[in-house]
Amino acid sequence: MEENYDKLLVRWLNRELTLEEERSFKHSESYKSNKSIIEGISKLKVPDEQTWDEAYSEFRQKLQNSDSQKRGTVINLKTIQYLSYAACVILILGLAIFFMGKTTINTAIGQQQIVTLPDNSVVTMNASSKLAYNKYLFNFTRKLDLNGEAFFEVQKGSDFKVTTHNGQINVLGTKFNVLSREDFFETACFEGKVKVSAGNDNAILTSGKKVSFTEGNKKENIFDINSEKPGWMSGISSFKSTPLKHVINQLESIFPVTFNDKNIIDKLSMSYTGMFPHKDLNKALENVFLPMGIEYSKDENDSSIIILKEQTHN
Repeated sequence: MEENYDKLLVRWLNRELTLEEERSFKHSESYKSNKSIIEGISKLKVPDEQTWDEAYSEFRQKLQNSDSQKRGTVINLKTIQYLSYAACVILILGLAIFFMGKTTINTAIGQQQIVTLPDNSVVTMNASSKLAYNKYLFNFTRKLDLNGEAFFEVQKGSDFKVTTHNGQINVLGTKFNVLSREDFFETACFEGKVKVSAGNDNAILTSGKKVSFTEGNKKENIFDINSEKPGWMSGISSFKSTPLKHVINQLESIFPVTFNDKNIIDKLSMSYTGMFPHKDLNKALENVFLPMGIEYSKDENDSSIIILKEQTHN
């Protein structure tokens, strides 16, 4: 129902809906959200006694008479109706552009996806991520929303803005990686210059630099840019001084598992430096947890749940 909302809106304004369609339309969430605007639009009528040229000429004549007489202008009601109708059309077009242009792309656990934006910028999305933008307005605004991780190869042009719930990135033309999950926010610049904003804090990154924000703490690092793209695009996730909690989040985004970490709460804030492959869960678990002194085992009742606990020493 919601997918056909814009078409139904136009048909409803033209009184083309059946009783059943109208009843369903008025019970939709989109109708309820915009009820006052939509019902106001429906009350406007277009007079049929004049053409647009006649109405416009009459309107101009009224303005000229007003200037010569220096008195208040009395505009013909029909002209006002035409102007109201024009405003109505603009509003409907605006609503259509907003609703029909909205584009949302989601990647599943373990899935990567390449997206070409309307300006020919390319976004490679990592697993368990969400990207949203308006395809009709993008060439004018170059704005999008991200939840998860993605690598951006931005065409030169006007300001390009990526918004996450943790912060915002502004660039003109560059290559950069963004990771935003829960309260962890990290941006790495591979080419050009990137401005990163998180709350009241800002950072300007050039090639080979990255910045992360977590729980109010800001950390800037230098990374090896021998590769033009982040390792996860080749099936390897790498970390440098990253809180273990967020490494675990990345594991959950790549593999169909959930971690029970209640026995290692005091270790979740510890920094992890290392990597794990995306194709081998056992190797990934070994790489991450053994260096941190953490044992792991599958839940007896649910093999998708992995229980973590501190290593015991005999």
